[in-house]
Amino acid sequence: MAEFKDLKKAKVTELLSLIAIEENSCGISKPALAEFVGRYNERFWNICKEVTGKKQKFYLNLDLNTYQDAFAKVCEEAGSFKKLLRNAGDADIDRVILAWMGEFAQQAMDNIIKREDEFNSAHKLVGEYDKYEAHHFEMQLSTDEIKENARAEEMERLEMLDDKKKLDEALARLSRREREILLEYFKPKGKRKYIPEARIDYLCSRWKISREYLHQVKHRAYLKVLHHCIANEENKETNTGSIHSGRTKAGTEA
Repeated sequence: MAEFKDLKKAKVTELLSLIAIEENSCGISKPALAEFVGRYNERFWNICKEVTGKKQKFYLNLDLNTYQDAFAKVCEEAGSFKKLLRNAGDADIDRVILAWMGEFAQQAMDNIIKREDEFNSAHKLVGEYDKYEAHHFEMQLSTDEIKENARAEEMERLEMLDDKKKLDEALARLSRREREILLEYFKPKGKRKYIPEARIDYLCSRWKISREYLHQVKHRAYLKVLHHCIANEENKETNTGSIHSGRTKAGTEA
């Protein structure tokens, strides 16, 4: 078979004979298959898409998998199919080959669908699994799980109260001006990121300070609150007690 140096000139029956050779010293089987695929690739791909049709909606890559499996079957049956072409005229060869490959495509698709259905059936854990998955949080908890959830919620509540207490203590140690200015900057503003210009003008007028000094007061108040909370946490960890610092009189600068 080594005489076929130009496979493009080989007949289809000759290509099938070469494809059917499993082991040969000249390594002609794969090039022959490549030539065969090149001749029928596009037409056979269209056949596979027609065979799979609307079923492609329910099985991922069904047309592509059918195409690949069917071509693998062509390689397996290449030797026997050559015999079927003996009585076919040159004008009928393409039609006979495509019909033959179409049968393989149908068989390949049926096998793929069967495997997919068997897999889905074997791996379906419970009936109506989608409904189960959507409502599995509503399943009844055990007594231990209920107690554990309650403990976790209580711990979270106590931590929030402790944080609020530390913040209240820190704010109480600020002057009235510091506290009002700081809270104005940190209170909810809706979709706005910064406080309105009119509100800044109001604060400056109320406390008779410039915009630059307003920002300094805000920054200083923020640092006081931050340092108090950090020191409070450190004292809590070392069991040295709470911070005892004199509270600033309302309305005066700390």
